[in-house]
Amino acid sequence: NRLLYGQRDEPFEVMVHLGQRLEQTITPDSAYPTIVETVAQAMRLPYVAIQIPQDGRRRTISAYGIPGNELVSYELTHQGEIVGWLQIGHRAPDEALNPADKRLLRNIARQAGTAVHNAQLTVDLQRSRQQIVTGREEERRRLRRDLHDGLGPDRKSTRLNSSHVSQ
Repeated sequence: NRLLYGQRDEPFEVMVHLGQRLEQTITPDSAYPTIVETVAQAMRLPYVAIQIPQDGRRRTISAYGIPGNELVSYELTHQGEIVGWLQIGHRAPDEALNPADKRLLRNIARQAGTAVHNAQLTVDLQRSRQQIVTGREEERRRLRRDLHDGLGPDRKSTRLNSSHVSQ
């Protein structure tokens, strides 16, 4: 059973393993491949992907395996808001997921929703920081330019005025 269906009969072990793998991720971008790889291997699924909403459509951010004809999606939510989808491929074309598989995938989707939300927050934070740094640099360049342009004519007029006074 375990060879064909993975650890679906041991949902606690799957959740613990996923949690441990997510704890070891260093960057937010590595959370996505960690989730899809862990789920695919633990449940012996041919395809697992994470999609996130972007510009009104779903964008696949990470995938593991080869998608088949039939895919099932589970919503990844965080505090009632959809932050993405866990997309699963069936093991065989005529084999639907059983209730134990579905229950485990719903639980995984709940946990993965928090991880995806945190990864998105981290990416947004990094983007905001970069915008702040870029804005500061642009402002510094503008001030430097303004000071340089403003001081140039003032120096010349000061020299001219002081030469007229000395004569």
